[in-house]
Amino acid sequence: MVGYALILDVVGILIKDVSGSIVSIVFFLCSWLLALMYSFVDISYSRAVVKERILKDSLFILIQLIFGVFVVLGII
Repeated sequence: MVGYALILDVVGILIKDVSGSIVSIVFFLCSWLLALMYSFVDISYSRAVVKERILKDSLFILIQLIFGVFVVLGII
């Protein structure tokens, strides 16, 4: 998952260079929304994975915030 998040960070940064910051931020928001939708479906099949999905999604969003969104916004 860490590798997947970092690949999406690179894609988001490239989108920023080509299309602008707003399009890149929308890309990151869509990736978070899709990850959360996947988690809800996974949880609906098995309630035992709730804690695991919360940890995985939190890590995914944190990695994308630090290495993607903050770079796009010029914070880092």
